[in-house]
Amino acid sequence: VAPYVLPGALRRFHAHHATTTVELREDYSAVLARLLLEGTLDLVIAALPYAFDHLDTESLGSDALVVAVPASHPAARAGRITLAQLHDAPAVTLDPAHCLGEQVAGFCSSRQVRPSVVCRSAQLATVLELVGADVGVSIVPAMAATRHNTPQCVYVPLVDHDLQREVVAVWRRGAVPLTEARAFVDAVRDVVRGW
Repeated sequence: VAPYVLPGALRRFHAHHATTTVELREDYSAVLARLLLEGTLDLVIAALPYAFDHLDTESLGSDALVVAVPASHPAARAGRITLAQLHDAPAVTLDPAHCLGEQVAGFCSSRQVRPSVVCRSAQLATVLELVGADVGVSIVPAMAATRHNTPQCVYVPLVDHDLQREVVAVWRRGAVPLTEARAFVDAVRDVVRGW
């Protein structure tokens, strides 16, 4: 979420709160949840389906998931891909420590799709570059596809499956957000809904 949402949200936020300092931290959802519970962070912007136990979440919008394929892949020409084409296909994935990596793995497992994972990465940019280098295919957020628009990588929908992830603000249970925190969340919501 961070590279695709936070720059625009910060610009919107600072347009009205120019003197407010925002300190950002990008990390895995599990780490951010722990820091939020400890009181180190005021709020977290994340994507579900991570289980934020003992914390409150507020929906900010959704982001479609699409399949990234090399430009030479038959699905690039067809403009769509099927589950059958994903089965046993070489795949480049995010590590399951990422909530997106876990979501994609769960989706594939629940549909008996067993892609042949050839690379697990900690960075979405690496995943997209490897797809463009014809290493494999991957399921990625549409917001990433919009920003990583190169001729080597094509983004197609998965036939008969509307893949989505929900972007949320996460708060300590019962906490009353500061005015500035609420304004920042509103700025993030505006960016997410603009996709």
